[in-house]
Amino acid sequence: MAYHNNPRIVTDGLLLCYDMNNPRCYPGTGTAIYNLADSTNYPSMNPHTSASANLAYIDFVTTNPGYVKLTKGTTSSTNNEGNFLRGTGGIRGTLDSNFTTMGWILRTSTSKATVLSYRSASTRLEFAVTSSTMEFRQRQTSGSYTTRTTTASVTNSLNVWDHYALVKIGVGAQVTSSWKFYKNGSLLATNSFAMDETMSSGGSYYHIGAAWSDDDYIVNAMGGYIGPVYHYTTNLSDAQVLQNYNALKARFGK
Repeated sequence: MAYHNNPRIVTDGLLLCYDMNNPRCYPGTGTAIYNLADSTNYPSMNPHTSASANLAYIDFVTTNPGYVKLTKGTTSSTNNEGNFLRGTGGIRGTLDSNFTTMGWILRTSTSKATVLSYRSASTRLEFAVTSSTMEFRQRQTSGSYTTRTTTASVTNSLNVWDHYALVKIGVGAQVTSSWKFYKNGSLLATNSFAMDETMSSGGSYYHIGAAWSDDDYIVNAMGGYIGPVYHYTTNLSDAQVLQNYNALKARFGK
């Protein structure tokens, strides 16, 4: 049984669970954010940036509702403004099978907000939110820079807490899978889509909050707050996604 801070959260297949509202996740000092799920392979995340001076733009807020604040950088070079959280572990090994990723996000700028991304030497994968979409992308990091994207259209306002979830149903590399997008517990779209190549090979890092440009450089921080984030090695049902949303919605003013 996975450890978490709310008995109403679904635990079956829970691999990652980060929630700043729990002192077991962040004890109030230091820079390590500990995984609340029952897994020794993915113990913690840490702040990361392409410019060490920008670590000052990452703040841990432990008062209710508890979140990580990512402030947009102030330097002129876009390659030096990427502020995000980075975890270590072969999470990509779960992605050619069924999985679910979800998280609470509050955007204070129009920059893309990444709920979870996964990067290796040859490809990167990203579940992210913009002002008008939710999307999952697979992009090659070297020529020919092929990008495959499955998208759900939705209006996402600034300065509002919202819960976003992605469920993939499909086992095997490059198979046509179902991709289900949810906002605040409601199903928005179910897409049928196949990635160009396997998603599970290579890579030992996963990220929250990282925004990547099309030429694969780290660009501006999302600008906003990251609440609880969960990743499952199973495809949650509509009812389970709604259960997780309902479990925490009062904390985020819903």
